[in-house]
Amino acid sequence: MLKLTEIARNCYYFQGDINIGYVRSEHEGLLIDAGLEASTMKKVLRQLDELHMPVTHLILTHCHADHYGGAAYLQSNRDVSVYSTKLEAAIAENPIMGFLKRIIKERSGRIYRNMNKLLLICGPF
Repeated sequence: MLKLTEIARNCYYFQGDINIGYVRSEHEGLLIDAGLEASTMKKVLRQLDELHMPVTHLILTHCHADHYGGAAYLQSNRDVSVYSTKLEAAIAENPIMGFLKRIIKERSGRIYRNMNKLLLICGPF
């Protein structure tokens, strides 16, 4: 179960299997990451709605599924502005890129460790 916890004035997080941040002002609310899937986002929105806390913005910190999985549900049900880096946005829109990013990082590290003379730069990641 996700539990909304206040950590400072107008600064909260949803604690559960995954963590989602929330910062608010009087008329705006910013989610930091969107959780694993639509059901997670539904729970988040239900709690915020009950407390009359707005959701107007979303920041995706990086594109692991537990950070952006609920973003599509949020966008289809609320008028929110979504922010992320260009690379992370591309991965969110084309999940196969996340797999490729991981393979490149693993192989570049392995090449560097094994050969110690070859440096493969595939960044920034």
